[in-house]
Amino acid sequence: MYNTEYEKGATYELDWVTEVPAVEVIYRHDEKGNAFFLIGLAVQLSRILQLDSAMITEQMTSGDYDNLVDVFNTNFNEFFIVV
Repeated sequence: MYNTEYEKGATYELDWVTEVPAVEVIYRHDEKGNAFFLIGLAVQLSRILQLDSAMITEQMTSGDYDNLVDVFNTNFNEFFIVV
């Protein structure tokens, strides 16, 4: 019942879980990996998930780029992961 082929954005059915959403990978060196895109995405996701976007963006901008990525990954790793 395990599927070893994965597609970006697909959902997969497993025997103990009905559906598992696929996590989208964002690469640091791509255009989506720049700080402005990640902050904008964090604001949009925060609104959808009813999180405090001001607090998250403040944490993201309180350090260097690695800190920004760490805060993003901590808050939104169910949907996106920055590598």
